[in-house]
Amino acid sequence: MNDDYVLSQLESLTADDYVRAFEALRGQMSESDMRLLRAHYEAPGHVITAAELAHKIGFANYKAVNLRYGLLAKKFLEFFGLSLTKYMKVNALVTLEKNNDKWEWTLRPQVIEALSKIGFG
Repeated sequence: MNDDYVLSQLESLTADDYVRAFEALRGQMSESDMRLLRAHYEAPGHVITAAELAHKIGFANYKAVNLRYGLLAKKFLEFFGLSLTKYMKVNALVTLEKNNDKWEWTLRPQVIEALSKIGFG
């Protein structure tokens, strides 16, 4: 599967698609996964860096966030029957933008809405 195709498929997913995924994957999500999502959801504009996430939830550094978020996003990709090869797996849940030499992670709008629907709001 071409990564550009996969990214377009991710763009076409709805909040309800993500709600179904959250419901199906809830038993596979760790406490730290939920803390990551909550901290990201509560960030101003739902935008945060991995280093800021690490600080907010007490991880040692951004590398731990990258690993946990990547593993979580992989579960979503598998649920949706998608896979990414050259892009980071976190793209299943976020979009990335480099700003002043820092990568800012923005929750996808569908993920924000899904999190609201499952009680994060």
